[in-house]
Amino acid sequence: MSALTLCIGVLGGALHALPGSTATLAWQHSVEKVQWEEQWQATPAGLQAGDARIRGSGAGMEPPPEARFHDGWYVYHPDLPPQKELIIPDSTFTAPATLCVADQCAPLAAWAGRPAGDTHPIRLGVCSGVR
Repeated sequence: MSALTLCIGVLGGALHALPGSTATLAWQHSVEKVQWEEQWQATPAGLQAGDARIRGSGAGMEPPPEARFHDGWYVYHPDLPPQKELIIPDSTFTAPATLCVADQCAPLAAWAGRPAGDTHPIRLGVCSGVR
C-alpha cells in the first residue's frame, strides 16, 4: 500500500510532497482581522476536513450553530465530503496564510516554493507513494 502525504504547489505548476499527511491551515479574515484555522488529512478519498476553529465572529464569518466556544475559539467540525484539492489565494490585505505540517509552520508560499512577488494561488492536495 502506498503512503499518503500532502502535496503543495503553485496553481498551474507541479506539486511536491510535504513531510506528513496532516496539516493545519491558518489565515486571518481580511476585514475582521480574526484568525481562522482548519485541520486537513490526506486520505484515499482526498483531503478530509478535521476540526476548524475561529477566534471570533463578524462580517460574514459567523461560526456555525454547532460550534462551541473553548479556550478563546469557536470550535466545530465542518460537514464536508473529501475534497480533491484546495485552491488557496493570498490576500494583500492580510498576513500570509500559514501551514503547519509535522510540527513545522511556514507561510504557504514558502511551502509551495512560490517566488516573492508571485501572486498565483496555491494548491494543496494528496499524493500517493511520494516522499
